[in-house]
Amino acid sequence: METKASDVYRIAICDDEPLLAQRNEALTREILTEDGLVEGRDFALEVYTAPQALLERLRQEPDACQLVLLDVQIQEMNGLDVGRALLQYGAGCRLVYITAFRDYVFDSFETHPLQYLLKPVEKEKLAGVLRYDFQHNYRPGKVFLPAADKEMPVVLAELYYMESAQHKVALHLKDRVEWWNGSLRTLEHELAGKNFCRCHYSYMVNLVHVTEIVRYEARLDNGECVPVSKQRYAASIDQYIRFLRT
Repeated sequence: METKASDVYRIAICDDEPLLAQRNEALTREILTEDGLVEGRDFALEVYTAPQALLERLRQEPDACQLVLLDVQIQEMNGLDVGRALLQYGAGCRLVYITAFRDYVFDSFETHPLQYLLKPVEKEKLAGVLRYDFQHNYRPGKVFLPAADKEMPVVLAELYYMESAQHKVALHLKDRVEWWNGSLRTLEHELAGKNFCRCHYSYMVNLVHVTEIVRYEARLDNGECVPVSKQRYAASIDQYIRFLRT
């Protein structure tokens, strides 16, 4: 399966202190990797120690990243001014301000930040911000499955569940069923971190469409039910609860 550039969760980190920028980069990479995402396939990180470089990048390509971790106390340019400039450019990214002072909280409201983190950034708090943003704001859109003569685009929001049968995978979509010549194991690996749960040896379900899991079945918002095996029941319940809490 090929992942298109538009399906990669892109995060920019801007801090004029290289050591702090590297630390926040390492924390971000560690958190996303622990959540099952693969760098280069599922997410990409860009580090800037000069705000002008970040501004130029997003001026030329407003949708170049989805999230910016932005230091407020930047010597060359105040981080809040960077946020205002990004709004003027029409950049489609969300902002997380990082600072050692709480006083900037009220000044930042006009730029509609996603969150405000105090230095030094705590891993647990950064993890909460990243997971919330990934689950609720970032929309990967599509995956592209290799087919015989062309790629098969699949809109993740329309994919309810997958079923392994006859050495193929049935993709149960909103209004149809598509068959793909591949394995459920391959899809499980490629869709890691995208709210899909391997609830059965032969089934994988999109948690976005699950209304409840009871009596060894996952009930979906379209009225269908997907089997949940006894061996995977506890793990499926745990993954579903974690999904609901994010």
